[in-house]
Amino acid sequence: MTMTILDLGTGRAHGELRADVCILGAGAAGCYLARQLTETGCSVLLVEAGGDATATAADLDMVPVMPGAAYSGADEGRAFGLGGSTARWGGALIPHTAADLRANGDFAPDWQHVVEVARAQGRRVQATLGCTSPTDFARDAETLFGVAMPDGSNVRAQSTLYLPFRRKNLRALLPDSPRLTIVLNAACTTWESTSTGPGPARITAVGLRSRGGTTLRAMAERFVVTAGAIESARMLLELDHSTAQPILPAVAETGQGLSDHLSAPIGTLPLAEARRLAPRFQGSWMRSLRFLPGTSAHPRSFAHVVFHHDSTGIRLIQSVLRGVQERRLPRLRAADAFGGAGDIACIAWAKLVRSRLHIPRHTRALVQLDMEQPRDLSNRISLTDERDSFGRRRAALHWRISERDLAAFSGLADQMRAAWPATLPRLAPLQDRSGHGSPYGAYHPAGTTRMGTDAGAVLTHDLQVRGCANLWSVSTGLLPSAGTANPTFTMLCFAQRLADHLAAQAPTR
Repeated sequence: MTMTILDLGTGRAHGELRADVCILGAGAAGCYLARQLTETGCSVLLVEAGGDATATAADLDMVPVMPGAAYSGADEGRAFGLGGSTARWGGALIPHTAADLRANGDFAPDWQHVVEVARAQGRRVQATLGCTSPTDFARDAETLFGVAMPDGSNVRAQSTLYLPFRRKNLRALLPDSPRLTIVLNAACTTWESTSTGPGPARITAVGLRSRGGTTLRAMAERFVVTAGAIESARMLLELDHSTAQPILPAVAETGQGLSDHLSAPIGTLPLAEARRLAPRFQGSWMRSLRFLPGTSAHPRSFAHVVFHHDSTGIRLIQSVLRGVQERRLPRLRAADAFGGAGDIACIAWAKLVRSRLHIPRHTRALVQLDMEQPRDLSNRISLTDERDSFGRRRAALHWRISERDLAAFSGLADQMRAAWPATLPRLAPLQDRSGHGSPYGAYHPAGTTRMGTDAGAVLTHDLQVRGCANLWSVSTGLLPSAGTANPTFTMLCFAQRLADHLAAQAPTR
């Protein structure tokens, strides 16, 4: 009982493949969905533009054209190959909650749906990822860290759960099942579809191609695009341009409204006091604290404590752990191992004996603020006439941090500092004119394939691509905006819900 792995990069032709479900993209959503569907008895074809090892967008010639400001989330923030960006992410598991709801805000029904899906599927996702003990993100802040907010506080504390390094790369979820076929170094370059009148079109097959020109045709009853917020939007735009008549509704905002978390430090904490807020361990799982504004009058945001320290031992351990996560041998030097022995001993003792993250002297404790970027349709992804190395139309990425964004961030930073409870370590503004650093994107893209019930939505609440009867999409792009949490966990909750939906549609065997 073993999966089948085909590599188009070898130049060997394979003709045609057929499966119940074809998943385009083997990142977090693709690996999760492939696991859950094969366990229900579906045959799955999982297609990945990268190879077995992790590659960057530049390695594969997939960096978009950026006519304006550079968006590092499109190159530094992406990785390709089995597991996708989970080969490099931090592994934070945080659900979107009622803190994301705004009674009179835009997309209120959609945010309500997001919160309901995260609540309904969160425990199942955690269990699939290997965490079998219940997690109460609100109460754990007090029970684990002893942090209780005073009555009437405008700041709330929550906990964050982090995957162990050996679990962070979600390629580990892929089952060794004969129902799973993986195709590497294969990008979707053509779409075949049928239309029987005024109803939605139906995808019948996709054409796959390697950078060297080897091709393969993949047929399935159902197709799912799981290639990340940027690439999924590019693929749907290309689908719409591949037929004589557009498939997606003309009013759908495909690729529009790209937003991220804008992130910057807003103050410092005394290290002696901040140490009690340092991350701690439950076995191999790490927990940390985050802080949310206590009222929905604020923009969706969160703050967390960042401990900035640098030493030979810490760099050495980070190199080893990154190697574990990326499934490669770490780059080590004997001199570094010798010079970092003291730090390594302290880190090991703190974890094994005290279940705490070691915080060395001379560490700088900062409070980092992440605020969702307001939705702006001029921040968007479009197609150019230039071709990439797979022969596909290259994306153009238009993104900027506007003056309105900067003003909103500054106002929120002032409010957060003013509301910072006296029961927490004293928060001092940074020593510059604004009291905070310059905001930058946090590699949490959202909004490009927005889910919703309005005419501009690209996906339905069931994640079906509007205009297509048998095409769905799962990426962080389904969220209207970034919200109050790192988006991956909520995205996996939607992947779980979609797996149940697709499994229920499977023909009886």
